[in-house]
Amino acid sequence: MADNYEQGWIYCLSNDSYEGQLKIGITMKEPDVRAKQLYTTGVPTAFTVEFAKKVMFPAEKEKTIHKLLAQYTERVNPRREFFYVSVDEVRTFFELMDGEWWNKEEVEEDESEESDEEVKDDSSIKRKSECQNTGKKGRGRDMKKYFRDGLAIRHIIGVTKIWEGVYNEEQDSILSGGEIYNSPSNFAKNHYISERPNRPNSNANGWKECECKIDGKWVKAYNLPTLK
Repeated sequence: MADNYEQGWIYCLSNDSYEGQLKIGITMKEPDVRAKQLYTTGVPTAFTVEFAKKVMFPAEKEKTIHKLLAQYTERVNPRREFFYVSVDEVRTFFELMDGEWWNKEEVEEDESEESDEEVKDDSSIKRKSECQNTGKKGRGRDMKKYFRDGLAIRHIIGVTKIWEGVYNEEQDSILSGGEIYNSPSNFAKNHYISERPNRPNSNANGWKECECKIDGKWVKAYNLPTLK
């Protein structure tokens, strides 16, 4: 890709067929369009957009991130954009860049975002209160189908900013820090509002970003099977 593009997307993609590897690259198209392009006959499973950011001079920023990652992690192939690195570590680098976070609304029910109507005020405290007390469940998954009572849940921003909570079956909500959150996306969204009030878009897909503790291990909420 030519280096003279002034604005474009820098993205982080994962693929279940490449365990532990992430692809960090750039595109002038929407990140999900690029992910679909990469799903060719030689690739067993589709790519997932973990996150992406629209930045100025994306090619320059891509080279910088690749150099940084190559210094302390393993690059699969020097001519390819795959690295053995965690999503949180890559997100930390992305957070250092100015730009607009990609937050495409999912069409499918189990990948849908929470309603934008929950956030209406510029005050982080007031927005937090509105989000927590709307009582709306949004269009996402039904927690009762996936969470057992007392299930530990956490959301991480970067590497060190962690919110932990517990699912309460009676209230069908996530309890954390004395507050009640009516969905994983609401939980993650309020974490962003608290930690990064000036973030361009505080929406979050909590089912993909939150983790649940199962048998002593943290796993993505999105990967949980339905309860029997």
